[in-house]
This record gives sequence, C-alpha cells and structure tokens, in this order.
Amino acid sequence: MTCLSEMKISAPLLGTLLSLATATSVFAADTSKVCQGHSPGFRAAVIELYTSEGCSSCPPADDWLRRLPRDDLESGRVVPLALHVDYWNHLGWRDPFSQPQFTTRQRTLAARNHSRTIYTPGLFLNGKEWRGWHRDHLAARTAGLATERPAANIQLSASARDNSMQLRGAVSWNRDFPQHMALYIAVLESDLVTRIAAGENAGRTLHHGHVVRYLSDAIVLTPQVAKFEHRLALPTAWKRTSLGVAAFVEDSASGEILQAVSLPRCPG
Repeated sequence: MTCLSEMKISAPLLGTLLSLATATSVFAADTSKVCQGHSPGFRAAVIELYTSEGCSSCPPADDWLRRLPRDDLESGRVVPLALHVDYWNHLGWRDPFSQPQFTTRQRTLAARNHSRTIYTPGLFLNGKEWRGWHRDHLAARTAGLATERPAANIQLSASARDNSMQLRGAVSWNRDFPQHMALYIAVLESDLVTRIAAGENAGRTLHHGHVVRYLSDAIVLTPQVAKFEHRLALPTAWKRTSLGVAAFVEDSASGEILQAVSLPRCPG
C-alpha cells in the first residue's frame, strides 16, 4: 500500500543541545533520581515495526514485538520500536499513536532498501528490511551481531520532573569516525490497550508495547565524543510508569544502525 502525502508534525520539544565533552561529565551531579544506562559491549539489534491499528494483519506483529525481548536474549541485545504510521487513517479508524513522521521514516528506509512500496506490518532490523520475522528465530537471526564489536558506545540517562523529561548522554567511537553519523532519541510507551470501534479491526481489543511516542530529528554527530541534552514536554495522557527511552546511532547515508541502547522502564 502506498502512503498518502503528509505534513511533518512538530514534536513536543522544548530544547535540544549538541556539544562536545568528555563522557565523564555526562550525568548530573545528583543521580539519585536519574535512570541511566549504556549500550552493550556488542552490537545491539534495533527492530523497527511499522504498524497501524487500522490494519487487520498487524495485531500478530504487534503482539510479537511487545513480548520482546525473548528467545533467551541477553539484556541489551534487542531494542524494539513500534512506529505507527498514518496512511491507514482514512479507512474508518484513526490510529491515536500514528504520526506522519513515522510514515516518512518508513518511506526513507524502503528507498534505501530499493523497495518502491511501503506496507504494514513492515519490519526493519538495523535498517535492513526483514520479511521473515514471523518464521525466523530471533536469537539465531541476531547471533552474529552479538559477536561484533560496536562502532559506537552510547550513554543515556533520563529523569522526569513536573511535565517534562530531561535526556542526557554521550556517544564515543571505537574506531575511526564513520561519515554521515546521526543520533536519534526515542520515548516509548508500553501497556497500551485500545478498543477498536471501526475499520478493519472493528470490535477487537489491541495491546501494544514499545510504542514510539516521540522520535527526535537527526542529531548530527562529529568525530569527537559528543554530549547531548534533550528536554521534551510530557503530555498528561502518557503513563509515567509505562515509559521507556532509547537512543541509536545511524549511518544517515545507508540507513544502517550501528549501535543502540534502551532503558525500557525509565524514569517511571
């Protein structure tokens, strides 16, 4: 199914800063209320699911993703992201989690993979299209990544106060700096339940996890160690105890994701 034209939405961003610093100065002096972590010593697998509540073939993929990580995968090996697209919204049900930004990203990934169409459910593994997700064993599929030394290291911390979230971190490199590197930061929400009243899934109750509620624009990285600070508004509808954060480094030319980190229950 081809996508509709869309307008880029403005994210609930209060301020973004990218500067150069050493990793030792990443976190605030008072870390007692800060959730923090770092990427693993191997290359993580970022799984992007492009989905919609208006698509009758999507619920099995939604269920599969929300149960990740599983398959005896060690901590940090998989970073699942559910991105709800908006090109099904005209068929009777408007997906409340959909964003035109995600349709644009799916279209970009499809073009990088030499595909002329976008569809749901559509999955990408570290930027590469993955059509066999429903029959492949995930642990076996990602076994090679667990033996790779990552090109980048990511530190990430998050704290929520009042109606905003503060995200801080740093990126460093294990080899010569690759060209065209960009960082993305995501805020995720799990434990979401929707009773569908119309469209292809009318009458069904759908359950979602790892739903991307906010995805930053690309933050261009430099050869030096990069420190970042990111503050965004938290809508009251988002459940604090079900929020998580993630960050990943992408080759903006090829779309390949080089490293990622996820804090699945943070800061709640």
